[in-house]
Amino acid sequence: MKARLFGQRIYPRPKWTQSILNPGFAWFVDELLVYTGVTKEQDLKLLVFTDCFSHFTIPIVLNQTLDANYFMEIFEQNIVKPFGFPFFLLTDGA
Repeated sequence: MKARLFGQRIYPRPKWTQSILNPGFAWFVDELLVYTGVTKEQDLKLLVFTDCFSHFTIPIVLNQTLDANYFMEIFEQNIVKPFGFPFFLLTDGA
């Protein structure tokens, strides 16, 4: 496998690629903290879903600590029920 050089790091090429065929096929998801700088209680935590095809974004305010059960509840209510189950769900691994 050949690698690409960016700056001082060498990044391997992906082992496979996938075309995004239509909206709802794949979603990016990440947890976002909006830091207010006032108090920790006033900071805002969001779970952000973005469709890979259309870049349609769904921000969801988190009312409690994010764990697997809470994530699946949010995912089912906001992605699966309105759009169907996606083929891919891409995260940053956190």
